[in-house]
Amino acid sequence: MKQAMMVAVAMGLVFGLVGCGPTMTAPEKAKAPEKAKAPEKAPTKTVAEKAKAPGKAKAPPADKLVIRVDCASNADYTDLAGNKWLADQEGKKWGASGGLTVTRTLSTIAGTQAPRIYLTERYEVVSYRFDVPNGKYTVRVHCAETFPGVTAAGDRVFTIKMQGKPLFENVDPFKDGGGFAKPVVKEAKGVAVTDGKLLIEFDWTTGNSAAINGIEVIAE
Repeated sequence: MKQAMMVAVAMGLVFGLVGCGPTMTAPEKAKAPEKAKAPEKAPTKTVAEKAKAPGKAKAPPADKLVIRVDCASNADYTDLAGNKWLADQEGKKWGASGGLTVTRTLSTIAGTQAPRIYLTERYEVVSYRFDVPNGKYTVRVHCAETFPGVTAAGDRVFTIKMQGKPLFENVDPFKDGGGFAKPVVKEAKGVAVTDGKLLIEFDWTTGNSAAINGIEVIAE
């Protein structure tokens, strides 16, 4: 009996030791290391947000000086290509020297996107001066023979000089245009300005005096 009781007590102690292992308290549970969370992905920007995001500022396009003159006109004019032509003037920062003006009553001028400029004319013109920054310019002189008194080649011949040099000699609007009321454009590129002044001169050669309808000065 004593042996049986002793065995039972011993077994109880063993079971007691096995069943009474240490239990973690609440603070100890809090200290237990947690599994590392996967890093969150950066939110994807919507189209609207992308539009708001600052970008590199684009440099503005360089402005080029452009002067278009509707010779003998007393009002500005916008041609079919959207180009603005200024009313004519004398003196000031640009303008004509000498000459008389006339407006023709022709219905239209074909073969150009600026038909109206060929209906106003400055004749007996001496020169045009433009005060512009130093640099190189493309210069165009527009003319068309619209005087009823001119009926053949040779009835009006003149020379166009720029910066004192004769660039276009024997200009004959009737001949060069191929007849009456036909546009003629004389273009010079690389005209150099070194003193702030662009001078265009007209020398009467044969027949009627020099007559022009428009001038363009465009910085290169």
